[in-house]
Amino acid sequence: MPSVRQASQQHRISITTVLHAYLLLESRGLLESRPQSGYFVNLRNDEGHAPVRELRPSKPIAISSSVDVSRLVLSTLRSIGTDDAVPLGSPYPD
Repeated sequence: MPSVRQASQQHRISITTVLHAYLLLESRGLLESRPQSGYFVNLRNDEGHAPVRELRPSKPIAISSSVDVSRLVLSTLRSIGTDDAVPLGSPYPD
């Protein structure tokens, strides 16, 4: 496996994201970490069999919807006067 830094640079993602992915793969028995050496593909699981691969393509579902900006602004401005919500979208502090 590429080092954490190499994978981070290659895929243009953070080191934290790579570490999370490697730890997830390790928890599933697909990788093993070796101190001072890095991560390696685990060719055998605890039972001596090659790990089962579940490869499912993932495609994000794009859902488009129209947004009425005027209604959104009006809703935000109306929420300023209520005490049951913190007006995080309001430019006016309390």
